[in-house]
Amino acid sequence: MIVPQLRQQHVERFDFLGGLPGGIAPTNIDALIERRGHFLAIECKRPQERMPRGQARAFGALAGLETFHVMLVIGQPPATIESFGYWGCEQHAASVHTVRDEVRGWLEWASL
Repeated sequence: MIVPQLRQQHVERFDFLGGLPGGIAPTNIDALIERRGHFLAIECKRPQERMPRGQARAFGALAGLETFHVMLVIGQPPATIESFGYWGCEQHAASVHTVRDEVRGWLEWASL
């Protein structure tokens, strides 16, 4: 059984930080799992939704770390998922169950 996730009805704002040097702005990560020093970030985007340039740069830098993996999920989870893939790799057709199994597989690998 898939349990619907609860979505926040508001958007966190960080404009109180003011203009940061170099035009840097905070970004978010939809989900983050840690296991034995290994990290899996999961970012969900709706079909045709563009990732902000700064967020893409941040995920690219994180994915370059030995202990960090970034998974991009396309769809509207938990209702629908069209595809998923790891950062810098090809997207694969997927379902909610496919992504759930992949995350469980990652967790098993990280637990070794």
